[in-house]
Amino acid sequence: MSDSGAFDALEGEDYISLATFRRSGEAVPTALWFALHEGALYARSQAAAGKMKRIRNRGDVRIAVCDAAGNVSGEWTDGTARILDDSDPLVATADALLDEKYGERRRALARSRAPDVRLAWIEVRPA
Repeated sequence: MSDSGAFDALEGEDYISLATFRRSGEAVPTALWFALHEGALYARSQAAAGKMKRIRNRGDVRIAVCDAAGNVSGEWTDGTARILDDSDPLVATADALLDEKYGERRRALARSRAPDVRLAWIEVRPA
């Protein structure tokens, strides 16, 4: 499979399991909403979440289709993750794509979040 089609199996899915790695090498999976754009995957999380620290320390990740509870139902695919700076133009694109994909569910979640919680964006590209 070419890199440009590495995430094709994710098309039409609601959740991915994003496995980040501790310094020990232990994988830590997390179910996330995501959007695809030009061969990359975008997701948002709390900036202080453990997965963000793990991505800063080690950018290699694995992703697979899963359900809301994180039960994996697809093959794992290797990727490289980075945290996007708030000024990155991809942030606006990713935000619009997630809003389009998840609509009212996403807006309801945003309303329930504490106002002082800082969010950050993750970009994952095929390894």
